[in-house]
Amino acid sequence: VTINRYVRSQFAAALAVAAERTGLTVVTAKDHPLHQRLRKEIRWRWDTDTREWKFEGSFPYLAGLYRGLLCTVRVPSGVDFDWKGPEATRVAVHHKAKPTGFTVYARAGAPQLPPHRKVTPTGDAAFDAKFVVLGRDEAEIAAVLAEPVRRALDALQTTGIRGIELNPAGLSLYEPGKVCNAERVVHVLDVLTAMTAAYVEYQQGRSAG
Repeated sequence: VTINRYVRSQFAAALAVAAERTGLTVVTAKDHPLHQRLRKEIRWRWDTDTREWKFEGSFPYLAGLYRGLLCTVRVPSGVDFDWKGPEATRVAVHHKAKPTGFTVYARAGAPQLPPHRKVTPTGDAAFDAKFVVLGRDEAEIAAVLAEPVRRALDALQTTGIRGIELNPAGLSLYEPGKVCNAERVVHVLDVLTAMTAAYVEYQQGRSAG
């Protein structure tokens, strides 16, 4: 119990520092005004299951706009529909879009890769030696994983316990346990917002074309 209390206090402290660095807000309870606004906004974006697994979770958590994008940092109810799985911290950029989608795994410590998913190399030998990308839309992958993003991912060194996933709910990364390092939180947010911005630019280019 003492250890859990200590970890919770360290996690809350990390969120507070990350909030100062990013301009995000620490949401402490269900009646927090920002939480109420977010729930209303999320309600029209996603179905009930998606809201439950991609947004909901425990308090406190970080939320708000970072680099013009809606972001949250939260301990979720579970990971991949697994209520009894190990605790994790979900760092997410939420957006309303319909990407083909892909997942980036760090090769070191990566889970067993689904056999039905296509592996798409980026063409960057150094990056491809450290990471594996699963997805079928090569143009989308090339646009989002441009060289600056690849450098940022390399500096991040890992993609969390489930990889960095781009899907209609946004971009998300799950770190093991409660992340008690504010620098890590900010770094992950930087990577995910850069990837999201690259995706938005790619989609706008396709629409204009």
